[in-house]
Amino acid sequence: MRLDDFEKAMLAGEMGVAARWALEGQMRVGEFFDAEDFVEVRQTHISADMEAVGEAGLALLDRLARLAPLDRRVRTLAVTEQAGVDHEALRRLGHDLAMFEPQARLLEHLERLGVVPAHGYVNFHSIMPPAFGESTAFGSTPVCIFANSVQGARCNFEGGPAALAAAFTGRVPRYGFHLDRCRRGSHFFVVEEPPGASADWSILGALIGERLGSYWRVPVIEGVDGRPSTVELNNLGAAMATFGSLAMFHVIGVTPEARDRASAFEGPAPEPVLVGRADIDAKYASYGGRGDRLDVVVFGAPQLHY
Repeated sequence: MRLDDFEKAMLAGEMGVAARWALEGQMRVGEFFDAEDFVEVRQTHISADMEAVGEAGLALLDRLARLAPLDRRVRTLAVTEQAGVDHEALRRLGHDLAMFEPQARLLEHLERLGVVPAHGYVNFHSIMPPAFGESTAFGSTPVCIFANSVQGARCNFEGGPAALAAAFTGRVPRYGFHLDRCRRGSHFFVVEEPPGASADWSILGALIGERLGSYWRVPVIEGVDGRPSTVELNNLGAAMATFGSLAMFHVIGVTPEARDRASAFEGPAPEPVLVGRADIDAKYASYGGRGDRLDVVVFGAPQLHY
């Protein structure tokens, strides 16, 4: 990968031990994805859930947190995703007390590194929304797809170590959705009846996500009237990411990089896939048999942040 003078100094250890460790790992990622260079980022989003970080991740953070302050300085606004244990309601919620100690150590290490304990899984409305065209390092799938699609920012799904590395270097490899060519529409969907209820947007996203099932595919949606709300667009994107690992979508006349068909696609639009009310209703029906009695309703976290 091509490095600028600052990155060369970082690789030589002049910016601290943590930055050198981070850049070395990012170069391996960049080379895997054929990235030519790095792009600067000013904010990162890092997992604080012990179940996700695991013992190996905790050991890594422990080593980094023990470094001298100048060797472990973050270079971005780094905020945490959700924590796996609510320390203030630990006993009331019946958490396993054995989960408390490693989770507390994890948060202590992150704060020592300079990470802000925001604990927001969907942080675009509660921390600092990215600007149009800004590159970011987000790990949360609904945050990344919303940033790419609705805000016009640029990000790939950054796993925990990758987001941590970005916090130390202020950079990510320039590949994927940081590149113009990856942001063009690849598939075309025409909605015959605009979604009504908020849940309809989730169902539409699930249908599209299941059909495409690929991180690199970018659906373009036509037929949405008016101005969907933030919640509706968030539901649409989160469902696509959940059911198909998608990282970006366009809604013609709504999202910033899809003023019309021509701007959404590079070249002619492909043959459209029609999505009607019957498709939405069939997806709803797939979640339960007729006559089932409802006994329990579960609100899953962190998606409850929506």
